[in-house]
Amino acid sequence: MVGRKFIRTGLVLVLALAAAGIFAMVGRADDPRFTDVTSSMGPGIVDTNADVLVKASWHYIDNQTLNHAKVRFTLQAGWTLVTGAPDVCSQTDNIVTCPRGTIRFDDVIAQAVELKAPPTVPLPNGAATVESDLLFSEGPENPGRIQFVSADDVHTTVIAAGEPNKVGKCVASNGGSVSTDAGAGNSETTATVPATDELCTPISITEKMRESPQESCIDDYACVLDIVTTDSVSFSPEDPIKLKITFRGQGINNLPLLFISDARQIPSVPECTDDRFANPDPCYSDKKTRQQSVTWTVNWTGADPTWTG
Repeated sequence: MVGRKFIRTGLVLVLALAAAGIFAMVGRADDPRFTDVTSSMGPGIVDTNADVLVKASWHYIDNQTLNHAKVRFTLQAGWTLVTGAPDVCSQTDNIVTCPRGTIRFDDVIAQAVELKAPPTVPLPNGAATVESDLLFSEGPENPGRIQFVSADDVHTTVIAAGEPNKVGKCVASNGGSVSTDAGAGNSETTATVPATDELCTPISITEKMRESPQESCIDDYACVLDIVTTDSVSFSPEDPIKLKITFRGQGINNLPLLFISDARQIPSVPECTDDRFANPDPCYSDKKTRQQSVTWTVNWTGADPTWTG
């Protein structure tokens, strides 16, 4: 994806719109300089009427003082502002504006907003995008020559709330849990999320029936259980996310729990050295077997895994 990380120059409204359109595409050599322009949105899937977390930041590395600064988030129809950090934001139509005052050398302008997804799945296919821009003026009084620096667009997919094998939301800052439907399909999962200093914790769970023994498996293994994918921001091993994953089927009680991420493949998740901690990460603190099911309780810091067996 091509990013939007560049400076656009606009003109005051009294000038002709055609001229403004031309100059908006042209940057000057002395335009204020920024680095480490970042943006994020999570979770990657979100239920209708559930919350997401959007963050953007800009590191200013130039000398002149910038004024009238504000962060602008452009939303699609149906999205609404819940709160911001710092809590200075307001919404008009599909624009969320967060005034940030004056910018000086080495300032980092970081803004987070918690947004609520629309009540219906947007078209096409639930795709949703948020644009993030930092606006400012080089003039102390009259804004005059307004400029803005764009962070990369960020994305999520809105799904219908109540899908039995998928769930996504931003859990409240004081912690909470996210679960797929019990009794639906051949697996069910609950993630218990710790408290955080962020506005909320993005987390999602997807359960999928296996199409072949090699799908999302490890070389030299033949997997038979559902594919359970969990996605979250990271926590410390001393205060981990706790997962409870139940697989159903015949003759599965002795199968190991496999962990697969972009960085690691663990053919058998080990037992925790202390049931309170993710040590090692991930590890299981409990395993319960029944005649046609097995339930794993796992401590996990949040590193992109797929779970199967």
